[in-house]
Amino acid sequence: MKVWLTILSLAVAALLFLEAWQLSVLGTSKGAGCSAEGVECFDSGFQPVNNSASTTFFFRHKLGAVPRFVELWFSPTSGGEHAYLIFWRFPRIEAGNPVVVEARSDAIYVGMWSGQPVHGVFDPATEKWTTYNQGFYRVVAYK
Repeated sequence: MKVWLTILSLAVAALLFLEAWQLSVLGTSKGAGCSAEGVECFDSGFQPVNNSASTTFFFRHKLGAVPRFVELWFSPTSGGEHAYLIFWRFPRIEAGNPVVVEARSDAIYVGMWSGQPVHGVFDPATEKWTTYNQGFYRVVAYK
């Protein structure tokens, strides 16, 4: 248990470092055109998704190039009150979708498999999963 908590703590620390680095290098803390129409930084806002069928959700952007960085967020609510960064793939079905994220010069494609949740959240304190079959994804992409 302690080993998992240590690994989880290191992963969270690495994630926070990466986010801080992206903000400082890319200047996204000042907006930098980060919007659905942005040409340097694309932000889709939270868009509805579900796992009722295997499908691909696409988020069209105007970056004109394959993004250097892509962030994918999940929230069970449209306002993103609780948002979870999807930054790695845990090898359990409860961890959820997406099964693939593809970046192209005109869009980000998020592949979903109906055989697993849209997203799963693990609580280390209880060692239990909360899974969602619908919710909202948000894509943020940096040129």
